[in-house]
Amino acid sequence: MRGGMPSPPYVQAASVLVFPAPSRRSPSVWLSPLVVGLTVALAGAATGYSASQLRQTGVVNLGKRPALVRSVGASGAPVAATNASPSRQAVPVRRVRPAVDPLARVLDDPVVGRLTIGIQKPLPLTVVADGKVHQLKTMSRTPAQVLTDLGIALGPADRVVPAANTPLWSGVKVRVVRIQQTVAAKHVPLPVPVMYKPDPTLPRGRVVTVPGHPGAKVQRFLQTLADGKVVSMTFLGQEVIRPSTPRVVRTGTKVLVASRGAFAGREYMDMVATAYAPWCCRGVDNITSIGLHAGYGVVAVDPRVIPLRSKLYIEGYGYAVAGDVGSAIKGLRIDLGMDTTRLAKQFGRRPVRVYIIEKAPPKKPKK
Repeated sequence: MRGGMPSPPYVQAASVLVFPAPSRRSPSVWLSPLVVGLTVALAGAATGYSASQLRQTGVVNLGKRPALVRSVGASGAPVAATNASPSRQAVPVRRVRPAVDPLARVLDDPVVGRLTIGIQKPLPLTVVADGKVHQLKTMSRTPAQVLTDLGIALGPADRVVPAANTPLWSGVKVRVVRIQQTVAAKHVPLPVPVMYKPDPTLPRGRVVTVPGHPGAKVQRFLQTLADGKVVSMTFLGQEVIRPSTPRVVRTGTKVLVASRGAFAGREYMDMVATAYAPWCCRGVDNITSIGLHAGYGVVAVDPRVIPLRSKLYIEGYGYAVAGDVGSAIKGLRIDLGMDTTRLAKQFGRRPVRVYIIEKAPPKKPKK
């Protein structure tokens, strides 16, 4: 009961639109009923009273001007339209009340446990990726979230330091390491092998060398690059693309024997001779490699051609003993000993024929 009058029941009310009756008079004439009708509708919606009840209480005076009252149902369709005086016909106005109070549910919910309020501050950090440095403050708490915010995508093999799901701290430096794997090829030269072949068509002591050519092979590696720098290489295999050509050394084995003269039946060799003397140059003294005094009658030979201590006869020089060696005396070369440096220089360089009078037995290698 409100003011001695029964309260209207709460139902799903329909909204009310009040329009003034058509009139040809001035706007102020028909605007006044419109304002009054809207006031009635708002007052009824706020108090729950009908228009007649409001008129009886003296809150609203509708006056005597007729108005066009049009009711609209809950579905939005018009219900009725009349031209009647408000004193003769009541306007059905109902207040809408929600079925459930949304605030009641919040107030009725129990609070379980303690409520903790945490305040997160943005973290200053640095991100280094793809050669660029990003300095920022972020609310993200893992490197993965920060990279997502910056739009930096990670490849399947890329690495993040610290790890992608590691909690961040203030001032941390997040680095993205780009990992790439490529197959690299490396060209490697092949050494020239040496082949020694005896040649019976060449005189003994003569050596003919046929030069060879190096080959090449390709080695393939799986290399791992971190930000463009090679960090590891794995050998995959190799392939010979050009074989080497061996260097062939042909050594003569034909023995030349004098057929006439004083040394008929003796082996001879055609050699190139030079001369030396004691103390003639650096590294030369007056004692030979087998302990003889250097000088006239002692010659230096290649022990592989003429064994040391062999007795010889050299045309244009005379008898001699193979008693010395030299770094430049190889093959069919012989160095004749002289008593003075002046005589050695006068001899110069010339071809000679050397007869082997008595060949010494070859020296046995030490066990």
